[in-house]
Amino acid sequence: TEGMHSGSTLILNGDEPLLLEKRSLAESQGIRVLTFGLHENADCRIQDIRTIETGMRFSLALPTQNIRITDIDIPTEGVHNVYNAAAAYLCGQILRMNDTQIRKGLASFENPGMRQKIYESGSCRIIEDCYNASPEAMRAALTVLTDISVRNGGRAIAVLGDMRELGIHSAALHYEIGAFAAERGVHTLLTFGKAAAEIARGAAEHGMDRSRLFTNENLSAPEFTAGQLKSIVLSNDTILFKASRAVQLERVIRIFLKDES
Repeated sequence: TEGMHSGSTLILNGDEPLLLEKRSLAESQGIRVLTFGLHENADCRIQDIRTIETGMRFSLALPTQNIRITDIDIPTEGVHNVYNAAAAYLCGQILRMNDTQIRKGLASFENPGMRQKIYESGSCRIIEDCYNASPEAMRAALTVLTDISVRNGGRAIAVLGDMRELGIHSAALHYEIGAFAAERGVHTLLTFGKAAAEIARGAAEHGMDRSRLFTNENLSAPEFTAGQLKSIVLSNDTILFKASRAVQLERVIRIFLKDES
């Protein structure tokens, strides 16, 4: 809130306790705080989340305005993007946009390069998400992966690289992502980078068959991971690629797609 003057508006994710801890501080500075989320006390409450053929559909309830906005569509996958859209809807309202204008903006959304870019390549489906990575973003991407694979009937394959800048908690957080991948039903896991090897260990120790785990700690050898992937991919598989930007995981994608063609 540094630099915000009295009368400004601060929009917070109402489902994140670490943010809500700061609410009273902001309000003591004369800043209006609005929240969005699934929680029943949110100023903008997300409801009726559904996956549709073109992306996600949801409704919003705004109790203080005594209104409910139904069937808002966004052309991208994942509950995390519904949260983003709810925040955007609040921004639009503050800027005095009407419902039609806000819906039009949300419907025209396009993911920037390397951020959850989903496309078909040959007989498989690619989720290219190599711009950045954090534990929360990894979980969101893995959820999208398994949702798409269930919907389309193929296997879920995750190619996950190092998450950078996690400090002393790096090993534990990578391990937790592996556990999450196993619990979500990811069929096959490939890891790229030394830190990412902990993802494989977490997956193995939480029930993923070790025959479906592949590791490569050498970031200078993207062709090795691409070769591993090529050797196991089948028709109708959905493949997620995700890592921190410094890993340059898109190198693996380029080599894999070149070999596939």
